[in-house]
Amino acid sequence: MRFSLILATLGRVEEPRSFLASLGDAALVREVIVVDQNDDDRLGPVLAAFPHIPFVRLSMAPGHLAAARNAGIPLARGEIVAFPDDDCTYSPGLLERVATRLAALPAPGVLTALVATERGTPSTGGQAPARPVPVTRDNVFVTAREPGMFIAREVLARLGGFDQRFGLGTPFTSCESADLALRMLEAGIPIVFDPGLVVWHPDSRLSAAGIARARANAAGFGACLRHHHYGIITFIRYLLRPLGGVLLSALRGDRAGIAYYGLTMRGRLWGYRAWRGQALP
Repeated sequence: MRFSLILATLGRVEEPRSFLASLGDAALVREVIVVDQNDDDRLGPVLAAFPHIPFVRLSMAPGHLAAARNAGIPLARGEIVAFPDDDCTYSPGLLERVATRLAALPAPGVLTALVATERGTPSTGGQAPARPVPVTRDNVFVTAREPGMFIAREVLARLGGFDQRFGLGTPFTSCESADLALRMLEAGIPIVFDPGLVVWHPDSRLSAAGIARARANAAGFGACLRHHHYGIITFIRYLLRPLGGVLLSALRGDRAGIAYYGLTMRGRLWGYRAWRGQALP
């Protein structure tokens, strides 16, 4: 069992370098498909520094993350496909443990890992289960993050990859991974989440850049709830959570938290109301 890793990247150099270094000897890597959205050759020296890794380099105009990842899928030759973010790193021995875990699951296998900071805290909000569990509609938003998804190639061939109405480059800049997982579940494809498998990813939610993205990211969440027919009670519950974050942040005098959670609440409301089954871009 070998892996095709589809790495869509734009504007970064040191972060992709760190990711590639985290692969170690890359013995289980069939290829790293680098979807290069830069308008220069900044990645050339980075890739040259890892001669033991087989690369496929695909140039693509910037602006749409789901489209970039989808462009890499037809080039994948490994049995398992993954979609690492260009600022994540794999914990030591991750691919070996994923391969062992997948071998014990019914085929075609789909496995998701915990996406967390190196301190062990969730990198994108929400508390994931502490033990292996099936991914369900109730927990998908904390158990199916794209940097931690390991998907049998035949599943992607069947479902057609990511829905390009979601993700960076659209008004709904998140939840493309949750949407894909929900479509798998609707198609009867089981998914297992294992928190013992860890992908490290920085938590930038309360940074200036994270706050600037908060509303659009939350819009993707609201749109995904609407698209997959979550009821109004569920939506209200997810709307109240950032309201609680606003209140707690206010009590602490945390201006960044007030801004982040306020924009999150507004974005979820807008995304839920705005989603009308948008045409593909």
